[in-house]
Order: sequence, then C-alpha cells, then structure tokens
Amino acid sequence: KLKVFRQRNGAQQGKSLSVYLQAQGLRPRIKMYVKAKLRVLNKNPTKNKEKEVNGWLSDIYWNCGDREFMRWEDLEKSNGGFVNKKELAFEVEILVISNVERSDEWV
Repeated sequence: KLKVFRQRNGAQQGKSLSVYLQAQGLRPRIKMYVKAKLRVLNKNPTKNKEKEVNGWLSDIYWNCGDREFMRWEDLEKSNGGFVNKKELAFEVEILVISNVERSDEWV
C-alpha cells in the first residue's frame, strides 16, 4: 500500500509530495526489509519522477519512502504532465524484500 500526502512538517512544509510504502496485514512484532523504486508517472514517460527507497516495515512502522519525493509545484503545473483528470498515477517496483522476521524490539 502507498501512503501519499503533502509534506506536513519541517522547513519545506507544504512544498513537497511525500510517498511511503506501507505493509498491510503483518502481525505484531513482525518486520521485513524492502528496497523498491517508486515512480510518479508522467504523460511523457521520459519525465517520470523516480526514487529508490529502502527501509523496514512492520504493522506500526513504515520507513520506506521519501518525505520530499517531488516538488508540489511540479504537480500543480497545468502542462506538467503528472496530473491527468485529477488523478496521479504511481508505479512501485520491488527490488528486494526480506523474509519476514520476528522482532521483540517493536511492540
């Protein structure tokens, strides 16, 4: 699952699109490592916005993404090519995913 929102804090508040992967259905104290490419698709594929991210996911913790994935003003441009009929399209390519492991550090 993707969590997508306008950046809510920090010096760049409201100026960036934040994008994170989230794990659904993991039992408590279970975690897994993920490395992936996240893409916001553009009408012109050569202008897609892509970032490689990695981190640990659990039922309550998601740290696999980027809080400054792309500039908000790039989304607002009428000829920017990202927003189509008020929709934004994403693509996720999973590069590495670990075996699920138990962690007593996370409750």
